Amino acid sequence: MDAVLLMGGGLLGLMASIAVEGDFIVGSALLFALTARSFGLRALPADLAIGAGLGLVIFLTFNKLLSHGFSE
Repeated sequence: MDAVLLMGGGLLGLMASIAVEGDFIVGSALLFALTARSFGLRALPADLAIGAGLGLVIFLTFNKLLSHGFSE
């Protein structure tokens, strides 16, 4: 499968997950795993776990920044 289609599918999955009030972390894991697959990695469970971890860190960071602002 074409690498661009895999990355585009991951991005659409992330947007669809957010649009249906799904989970940002799940969508991020899907995006990471499909992007990793487009670069040739074939360890889907590990890629999903790494993507979920990164998504969690990003979510918590933005949640903290948006709820408390930049002044603290």
